[in-house]
Amino acid sequence: MAGEGGNIIRNVFGKSYKEAEHIMKDASRGSLDFKSPQENTFYGKKGGKKLDDYQAKKDNTLLVTKVEGPLDDSGGKIRKPREGEKHWFRATFNRPAAKNEYKKISWQVKINGARVPFFFDYSSLEGSTQTLQVKLPCYDMRAYAYFKTPIDKASVEVKINNPLPVYIDRFKVKGKDRQGVNLADDLCYGLGVSNQYPSRYTLQYVESKGIWIKSEISNKTDEELWTGFKRMVTDLFSVGELEAVALDMIEKFRRSEGGEYTNPVLTKHVQEHPSSQRFCISIEDEIADRIKKNNGNTASIEDDEIHFTDNEIGKFGNRGWGHPQFSTLKDTFLGGLTICMNDTWAYEVKLTGFSKSGNGAYDATYKVTLYDHFGLDMPDIEKKYYYLLGFRYWFILQHIRGYKPFITKVEFEKTFKENISAGKAERQSRRRAVKEREDHLRNMGRRRPGEY
Repeated sequence: MAGEGGNIIRNVFGKSYKEAEHIMKDASRGSLDFKSPQENTFYGKKGGKKLDDYQAKKDNTLLVTKVEGPLDDSGGKIRKPREGEKHWFRATFNRPAAKNEYKKISWQVKINGARVPFFFDYSSLEGSTQTLQVKLPCYDMRAYAYFKTPIDKASVEVKINNPLPVYIDRFKVKGKDRQGVNLADDLCYGLGVSNQYPSRYTLQYVESKGIWIKSEISNKTDEELWTGFKRMVTDLFSVGELEAVALDMIEKFRRSEGGEYTNPVLTKHVQEHPSSQRFCISIEDEIADRIKKNNGNTASIEDDEIHFTDNEIGKFGNRGWGHPQFSTLKDTFLGGLTICMNDTWAYEVKLTGFSKSGNGAYDATYKVTLYDHFGLDMPDIEKKYYYLLGFRYWFILQHIRGYKPFITKVEFEKTFKENISAGKAERQSRRRAVKEREDHLRNMGRRRPGEY
């Protein structure tokens, strides 16, 4: 026998005889020729001749024809999978497969060009099947099921639903009272408007707070009240560029339009304030701690519950970072933050960006939104503010003359770098080591760059 160009050539001298229970000759692509210089004889029933249309031999090789996923427990498509979550992936075969066949299937995912195999035990399965399901973790990837070689035709692409932004912390509700239900009293305006004390803001009650305010309610025009209010703010409580901000806020109040107020100059001063910086360091510690404990899975670090006290326990434990405050003597008399912002009534912190590299290092971006109310309530006027003419004028303008207060909003984003191996404790230890080194150098008479 010799092979030549895919052909089989057999030369036999003499006779050739074949005998078997069944002999089949199949020319799957070309013709089947019987040639003889004499007669071709066929023996069989009914003359030994039976002619029919040609039927090609079926290829019975087991193949994966389709891969689907991620799927829920009911087989429905999950449209927005989250990173790291495990979901069902289903492979469909071209025919029913016995256990000894489908147990040879391989699973693989491709992430950023890298192929990662997954192995499964099918010993608990019985019988034949035309589909097979396994659970795979979801990433931005392509999932393959195959018997010999993975191909894109038998795969499915998975796109992760970016869970960002996610809440890191929420403190009280802007514009609402301490319970987050009714309108805050310092945002009420006009006669008799108070949710907490329904009868306290009547004209008679306000006049009962003292002879000064009673006289001013009766005798001062709106213009005189605005002039006195502005004079107090510029003479006592604001200087420099924050004075312009304070006057701008007064003008918004005078327009009685309510709503929210933002100002880039105010935002800059709030963001640079030591109280805000301490707050942000604590927030970064908290974000890093959650990322470490969840192996970099940002979908699992959210706490979207609204908390109403600084010491309230949150989803991830103690919330000991407090909130930014701007009420130092410098803020009050040498700047302007106290009159513009004073305290933080409510805030939200959201993780808005997260980028992780292969070695665990990451950049995290978070947004801080602070809210305060540019308005007064009865406790303000019952305290020492009563003795300041400008505060009495402010109270009269809001609660007697009906000018509408508003919500002050300060919003900024910050980015920090860290590694998923470092949480709160590691970051605090690192800061202590830096401080100890700086203190040691200072004690030796050396100063940090910029120190004199």
